[in-house]
Amino acid sequence: MRECEHIPWNRPWRGDDFDPCFRQLFVEQLVPSVVAAISVVALAVGFMRYYQRRAGVRASALGYVPLLGDRSDRQHPHRQIEYGAATAASQSDSDDYDYEDYDCCEGDAVPAACSLSAAHISDDRSLEYQLPPSIRDMLLAVLCITQLLLALIIYGRRVDGELATAEIALWLWATMLCVYLFCRTSIYVPSPSPHLRLVFLAGLFVDFVKARTALLAYSRSKQIPMPVLEVAMAIIATLLFLSSFTQQRRRHGRPANAPASASGANPPAPERTASIAQLLFFSWMDPMIWLGYKRSLEPNDIYDLMPEDNSAHVCAHWRRESRAYARRHGNDSRSLTRRLFWFFRYRLALQCMWTLVYIVFVFSGPFLLKRILAYMEDPSIYTREQAFWCVAGLLAGGTIATVCQGQALWIGRKIGIHIKSIIIGEVYAKSLRRRDAATGSAVND
Repeated sequence: MRECEHIPWNRPWRGDDFDPCFRQLFVEQLVPSVVAAISVVALAVGFMRYYQRRAGVRASALGYVPLLGDRSDRQHPHRQIEYGAATAASQSDSDDYDYEDYDCCEGDAVPAACSLSAAHISDDRSLEYQLPPSIRDMLLAVLCITQLLLALIIYGRRVDGELATAEIALWLWATMLCVYLFCRTSIYVPSPSPHLRLVFLAGLFVDFVKARTALLAYSRSKQIPMPVLEVAMAIIATLLFLSSFTQQRRRHGRPANAPASASGANPPAPERTASIAQLLFFSWMDPMIWLGYKRSLEPNDIYDLMPEDNSAHVCAHWRRESRAYARRHGNDSRSLTRRLFWFFRYRLALQCMWTLVYIVFVFSGPFLLKRILAYMEDPSIYTREQAFWCVAGLLAGGTIATVCQGQALWIGRKIGIHIKSIIIGEVYAKSLRRRDAATGSAVND
């Protein structure tokens, strides 16, 4: 094994590649070890919390009723439960489907407009384009096992006897997580999906560095065999990382988009259960777009609004925020503009972040294009690899700028819809108050 007495932390780059000692100890050992340790500890903490909650549910089932109410009371403090009432049923640990209660029926909101009905479950057209979860999980496990075998073959044939046990342990842990994901039956146990994303990201970084180093060594000396296994590991790691972000989320053990809409006429919007990649590229709209390509869309083909975008929910949330501010400060004398800015402060901040990233990457195109043109005029100022990186940066920068612009516009459009609902509700409430005042004065006269 190569002896590295002094790790060049201050100068990890040597020539056109990482320093061998830095690559061996940092890239192939430290990064996989830290990522695997974080994943193991986080999953262990998740299981500890799960068993603690399960122990509390069993105590409640034996007749113990907390004085402060059960979990549903803490999530919905406006609900009143009679003291001494049995709460074990509300905390049942069964796997029965439980529709999420969108708490939007406080005040004068209409319950029928904001509640989800379990009596109607419509077929979602987007499910036709989704790979079955069991097959997808099995493919992930097969690819992880393939990565593990390739890592063992690569490190087993090295002449210097170098063995990256950390990377092998990382892919072994990824295989165990995939098997756990495939065998997971309960929806209440911790999900391995976030851990798989983290592990696949670390594996992609390590395998990409290894493949690049092997290709550089092959370009310098043709006597070295072509690094087919290293390149294959990098390709498989890329596929695994991308597949972890295209997984469609499932809620309460049902397939994605299972709950029917509130109206029952339109299909539910798949935005809530869309994957990260689907949210970034708005591909959750593809089924409706393909349907419109095949035939003319009917009113019942349009996706229904998400529950939190309904006017009843938005107005109820607005009134709750106003009453909470009035209780904290005695009264609410703010103008409507200040109240709107404060109500949408988090969404506006998120929109500003997307806009700032868009502004940065929108100028990456001219910057990189200038470097490419300079290289074409004088190839000696850059290496060929740097020129190819500039070409790849053009594509990546344009893609990131487009994604950020779309997300900023999408958030702005949703804010505009909510402001419209709030203003209409405020004007309607004020007109009703004036009519009540006029009616009261007429009665007194």
